[in-house]
Amino acid sequence: MQMNGVYRIIACAVAVLFALPASAQLQMIDQAKIDSIRNPRTVANMPMRFEEGTTLDMGQMSEDAEPWTRELKWKNHGTSPLVVTKVVTTCGCLKVDYDRWPVSADSVATFSLEYRPKGHPGTVYQRAMIYTNASESSPTAILVVKGDVLPVMNPVEDYPQTCGALRLRTKSVSFQRSGRQQIAVACYNGGREPMRLSTDTLLTSPALRLESEPRELQPMEEGELIITFDPSKAIFISPEMPLYLRGIYLPPRERQLKVYIK
Repeated sequence: MQMNGVYRIIACAVAVLFALPASAQLQMIDQAKIDSIRNPRTVANMPMRFEEGTTLDMGQMSEDAEPWTRELKWKNHGTSPLVVTKVVTTCGCLKVDYDRWPVSADSVATFSLEYRPKGHPGTVYQRAMIYTNASESSPTAILVVKGDVLPVMNPVEDYPQTCGALRLRTKSVSFQRSGRQQIAVACYNGGREPMRLSTDTLLTSPALRLESEPRELQPMEEGELIITFDPSKAIFISPEMPLYLRGIYLPPRERQLKVYIK
């Protein structure tokens, strides 16, 4: 019986709620209020002054660059001590350290800023809201960090085929049966040692030859394998003629390119 009474109370409350006008059921937030939260106004007559200004331009940097850092001095132009209580940033990529002791009138203190570009390519416009004992609700100052982060191209993704540390755009090429021809295969040295690549002539048909450009492929360097097919030098021509690389310490079947003759 007691539970039935509770259910009746809930049902009545729901009925009253749906009987209210829609405007009473759903409270809309004014756009001006949303903007004030996103872009809070600073304290009037700001006592915190920055000789270099509050907008910091870090210029252009790569996504894989070391974090950008900056020391920024400020002076208390007020008449009473100023204490930084918190700093709120618009992105975790921007970190701000600060002096936590009271800064007396006419004294100078420092903010240490660090921006980590990794994972944040594109235009940078991040803010740091500085709150002090001057106000709990409004920031005393707002610092802006702007610049551009260039995305890092990952060469490994462009070379899906592998021969040990050597990465290739493809491991197969096709030639016509007649006439001397050349094809370039893009490659990338993903290892830690230079590579001097050529043809393993003991295992490869004399009709096929390979040279690398550059001649010595440095670690993390992109290049090309120039494959030449000259049917006049062939003892015989088959539809599939493997080309074996020299300069890679792998079993033969793991260092071969497939050459198709049409």
